Amino acid sequence: MASSSSNSTTIFVPPNITNLVNTKLTGTNYLVWVAQFLPALRSHGFIGLVDDIRCLTITHMLPSVSSKA
Repeated sequence: MASSSSNSTTIFVPPNITNLVNTKLTGTNYLVWVAQFLPALRSHGFIGLVDDIRCLTITHMLPSVSSKA
């Protein structure tokens, strides 16, 4: 009897985000939406895939101000 070997590959299936976040993003509900969305991303280790906010500094968020000498 010949031995058979099989290669098994594990397929990762990400969770359906609609099961974790029940608020659809609109133009007026960002704070409610992000309060649900970010913890869902963090809990599954996906936050770095969406936006690496750790790289941002305050200078990226504020308009540049020129000083007069």
